[in-house]
Amino acid sequence: MNIAQIKILSWTGAGLLTLGLSYYVWDYVSHMQQRSQLPDPKLVKQVLEDVEPLKVKAEEVVAYGNIKRLFHTTCSECKTNPNCRHLNWTGKEKEIVVATPDSVVEAPKVKVDELVSVLMIKADMADRKNSSIFFKYKNKATNVGLNNNGPTGGFVLKEGEHLGAPYDKVRLDEITGDAVYFAFEGEEREREKISPGTFEVVGPVAVGPGGEILPKTTGLVPSVKEAPFSLQHTTKIGSNLWQIGTEDANYFAVHYQEELTRNVQTSRHQDRRTGKYDGIAIDKVTPGSIAAGHGAQEGDVIKSINGQPVTSVQEAIHYVKTHSDQTTTWEVVVESKGITKTVIYHSPSN
Repeated sequence: MNIAQIKILSWTGAGLLTLGLSYYVWDYVSHMQQRSQLPDPKLVKQVLEDVEPLKVKAEEVVAYGNIKRLFHTTCSECKTNPNCRHLNWTGKEKEIVVATPDSVVEAPKVKVDELVSVLMIKADMADRKNSSIFFKYKNKATNVGLNNNGPTGGFVLKEGEHLGAPYDKVRLDEITGDAVYFAFEGEEREREKISPGTFEVVGPVAVGPGGEILPKTTGLVPSVKEAPFSLQHTTKIGSNLWQIGTEDANYFAVHYQEELTRNVQTSRHQDRRTGKYDGIAIDKVTPGSIAAGHGAQEGDVIKSINGQPVTSVQEAIHYVKTHSDQTTTWEVVVESKGITKTVIYHSPSN
C-alpha cells in the first residue's frame, strides 16, 4: 500500500466520523424538547397494569393467627382443640377441656393464690373496719395488666373491697388474725383462704418481689430496724407509707401547738430563684418526739398536702382540720436533700 492509498483511507475515515458526529448532534438538538417531557401517565399506568403479579406459594405462607397463638398463654381454640400449641416455659402440661354436646364449656377458674401474694395482715377484732391487708399481684395477674404500681409497690385492701379488673368479681370477704378469705361474686365457688408466709424474725428481714425473703446482706450496706406494727402508735408499713396510730392521732389533735412549739422548729421556705415562699422548712426535730415518729427530718421541705400548696404551719394545720372529715389519706409532697418524694399517711378508721 502506497502513501496515496493511505491518504485516501484516512480522509474517508475522517469524513465518515465527521458525518456520524454531525448526525448525532442534529438528532440530539432536534429531539431535545421531546426528551425533556415526562412520560405519558396513561402509558405508564398501562405498562404497570400489564405486569403480572408475583404468585406466592400457599405452603410458604403461615397464618397470622397461628403465629399469634404461639406468644399467648391461652386462646379461644384451646378449649376445644387438643392440638393448639403455645410457647410454654413453665413445664406444666396444658389442661385440655373436652366439650360434649350436653355440657357447657366454662373458662378455667383461677385460684386467688395464683393472682396475689398477701404480705401483711392487719386484723382488728374489736373494730373490723380497721382491718386490712397489704398484698401484691403475681406474674399471672401482671400478664393481664395488673401491675404493682400502687403506693410502695403494692396495695392495701379492706373487707368488702375487690381486686382490680378483670378479676374485679373477687372480693376480700373476711380478715382473721392469721388468714384472709376471698369470695367470688356471681360464681358458685367456695371461699379461698390465703395466709401470709410465716418465718422466725431475728432482726430485720429483707423481703423481695412476691414476698420472698432475701438473703441477709453483710458488708457496707446498713440494716434498718423498723418498729413493730401497732394500732395505737404510728407505724411505717412501707417505703414512704405510714399508718397513723389512734393514740398518736388523739394526742396530736389536743397537743399539736405544744408539740410544734417544743419539739419542732420550722420556717417558711423561700425559692432562691424566684424569691417566693414555696413550702415549710423543718429546721429542727427533737429525737423521740411524735413528729420524729411520723418521719419528720431536719432539712426536709413540705411542699403540699393532697395537692394543696402550703407555705406555713398555720396554713397546713388549717387545711388538715378543714378536710379531716372528707378524707383519710394524706399525700404529702416533701423535698429532701434535693429529691422530691410523696409520703402517704393513712388516718385511723373511726
